[in-house]
Amino acid sequence: MKKLLALLLIIVGALILGAGLMSFAVRPRGAVLAIGAGVLCWIVAWRVDRKRVPVVPEGEMPLPPADAPLDIRRKLAMPIALSIFMGAIAAVIAFPILDDGLRLGRQIWPVALLVGAAVGGAIAWTLLRHSPYLRVDASGFTGPGQPTVPWRDIEGVRIFGIAVKGQTNYFLQLRLARADKYADRFSGLARWRLRKQALLHYGLKFIDTDQLVLFEAIARRMTSAHDAPVLTGFNGDSKWLTWVLTHSKFGKQDYEPVWQQRVNALSRAIHGGWSQQDDAEASTLKLKLARAEKKQFDDHFARLDQKLESAVAGQASAADIEALFQSSLPSQVVDSADVKALKDQLALKARKVKRNNFITMGVVGVFLILYVWLKFVR
Repeated sequence: MKKLLALLLIIVGALILGAGLMSFAVRPRGAVLAIGAGVLCWIVAWRVDRKRVPVVPEGEMPLPPADAPLDIRRKLAMPIALSIFMGAIAAVIAFPILDDGLRLGRQIWPVALLVGAAVGGAIAWTLLRHSPYLRVDASGFTGPGQPTVPWRDIEGVRIFGIAVKGQTNYFLQLRLARADKYADRFSGLARWRLRKQALLHYGLKFIDTDQLVLFEAIARRMTSAHDAPVLTGFNGDSKWLTWVLTHSKFGKQDYEPVWQQRVNALSRAIHGGWSQQDDAEASTLKLKLARAEKKQFDDHFARLDQKLESAVAGQASAADIEALFQSSLPSQVVDSADVKALKDQLALKARKVKRNNFITMGVVGVFLILYVWLKFVR
């Protein structure tokens, strides 16, 4: 969007600048004003399209209080600028169409401007009608104009970006444990996505909160509401990402302050393994595998506790207890049948995805070769 806006400003600036230079001999004052407006358009285009140097944050990450709700709103400047931009385009497009149909001469300008104002107002109303846009609190997650979903029914969160023509758009997705329960409460595309993929999908364009702060608030509340593992993954845009990864401390976490424990938990959630390439089937397999592995380790340590109690009751030596510990390390745990089956299914799924991608690329390549041969060779 920024590149498109910058390109439009460059074109408009060139047209205004050229008109000013051509009319300088006839109307010098107006020409100077036009030249100044054209140069201003170029300066604004440069400011819009320039690559900002990331600012390295100092001090602690501004995490909101644990119990405080988090309201996500859209910034006013960008939606209003977008609505004005689209309204101007609509007015320019509507002018020749209305002129051919109504033939009002100079009086067609107010009608075209009215059309542009209606289009711009509709876009602004669509983007800004819900305030807050997203809400995260103790009761659950609330989307724009949607019912609140309790944390117990949310079992996955990920933020990712999709690059389109040099511009990266970021999205938030939530996986629901009982999607059928909420499908009838949503409408349109949200209902279809819930029934087919068990996902809630939200765009993060123009929001006023850092994406990592939003991700931490959702992941922390969702994890605390579940006894079993959940799905997490972060591949978004945040100035705090490097800071969090370098300030994570693992080891004796019970002795760390509460704030440090939140940073450690956030670092683990960032590397939760739920990526944007995972479809509904792969997500389900990963969630089942994580929970099966947790159950396997819980059973393993429960058996270890029983062995230690028996060894202590039998007055075993320190060497025997140490050998018992060494034989019961997590690295020595043998995968159960359920874990092996889920790992095999995930491996098979990965091979299918790789095969399908290879076939797709091959088909596209064949069509390109045929197009070039038919267009230029024959």
